[in-house]
Amino acid sequence: MLDYGGTMLGSPCETILLGRIGSELAVVLHDTLQSPLPEGLQLLVERLDRDLQAEDDASQES
Repeated sequence: MLDYGGTMLGSPCETILLGRIGSELAVVLHDTLQSPLPEGLQLLVERLDRDLQAEDDASQES
């Protein structure tokens, strides 16, 4: 038996399955983080960046 995060795994099959699920989740997470943002969301991010920069510039001038 293998203790994995407080859960006793009774068979090597469970251990292998858990490892494969973790690997698949890591691939999905990596792909998601490396993907470009959709165009509408990218435009929103750029607008927010400009607004924040304008606020910073205004506060520095004061």
